[in-house]
Amino acid sequence: MPFTRRTGMGQQSLSIIAACLLLTACGAASERAASEPDAAAEPIGSYSVDPETGEVSATLTDAAGATTTMRAGSSVDPVLPPPFVLPPDSKVTSVTRVERQGGQLVVLQFECSLAPEAVAEFFRDLASAQDFRLTADIPGKQGIVIAGEHTGGENTFSLRVEPAEVGSGGELTVTAGLG
Repeated sequence: MPFTRRTGMGQQSLSIIAACLLLTACGAASERAASEPDAAAEPIGSYSVDPETGEVSATLTDAAGATTTMRAGSSVDPVLPPPFVLPPDSKVTSVTRVERQGGQLVVLQFECSLAPEAVAEFFRDLASAQDFRLTADIPGKQGIVIAGEHTGGENTFSLRVEPAEVGSGGELTVTAGLG
């Protein structure tokens, strides 16, 4: 399937679905904690959409008091956990950022003037230089998927990059400290 840039509500829906999956996983842990005798509080959450920017924000505090936040949209700060950066000439089109107890998950959708193989090679080189081991490297007619994990910790990344009208488009997901 060729890369198609999602915009408007379609993009927000994709970001919301991804964040909801993570929040649901966090909620499952909250439900386990709530079923224990020591857990007195129920999970508390909020959700809002900025009418001017379309940015989506959500917060969930579980029964144990751990708070998970999510922001998604084109105006969200596209800062990736170190050592990750995008290739030169990349343009971020959407960001989803989830944070929980010092850990974070960042999903960037981007466009780049480089060909998909050059983008994949950029991330292979970055991963190798920073002690990440590749767990997947799947070339295909429609694009490339690579993924990896840091050899000494809880950091992971995955990249899906496909040809676009000019260069490539893709999605980079990076987790840091989420276990």
